[in-house]
Amino acid sequence: MVLKAEAVYTRDRLFSTLDPLDADGLVKQNLLDYIVGLEWSFPQETRFNVQLFQRWFPDHDAGIVPDSIESGVSLLLSTQALHPRLEPELLLISSLNRADWQAQFKLTWKMDGNWRLATGVDIFEGPLMACPVTTTIMTRVYTEVRYSF
Repeated sequence: MVLKAEAVYTRDRLFSTLDPLDADGLVKQNLLDYIVGLEWSFPQETRFNVQLFQRWFPDHDAGIVPDSIESGVSLLLSTQALHPRLEPELLLISSLNRADWQAQFKLTWKMDGNWRLATGVDIFEGPLMACPVTTTIMTRVYTEVRYSF
């Protein structure tokens, strides 16, 4: 088991504001992003990872969409137990502040030492920024070819 932690402080990042009186629609915000994760490794290149993450706005502007503290959780499972050249991967991400979530399903084929072919589906459910009361589901399907040298 491996424990991981990371933190990043950002100054003056621009965020869209809902304040109709703001001249350019943007406000500067300082923020602290931090994450703590645990990862377990198992035989046949199988791993399980769980992470808790937060974003904190020390001087939160009430006009921006995010809350003063945004929290979330992610779970990752990948394995080569089916075949040493095939690696299915499942990543689940969820906000703890609202009902937003994302699921990513990916299958990678290691064709040889340098070539990889991957295909996947990403599914997102949550409100659209233009209409926060309406929930939508968006899907993306992709294929990736990679050569490493």
